[in-house]
Amino acid sequence: MMRMIASLARVDQTKIRTGQNLDEIEWNKIASVVGMFKQKNNLFIDDSSGLTPTDVRFARTPSLS
Repeated sequence: MMRMIASLARVDQTKIRTGQNLDEIEWNKIASVVGMFKQKNNLFIDDSSGLTPTDVRFARTPSLS
């Protein structure tokens, strides 16, 4: 998740992990990306190991029961 936030915010992942040397502009970028994720009620992340390209292509529907 941290890698995705860093990529979308265009902020160095090390800075996010340590929380040091982040200026106000970078904090605002991170907050904007996190806010975007909070608005997405249908975002599911499958972090299962050993997924094949076929598994990713035909992603499993999460059960919410």
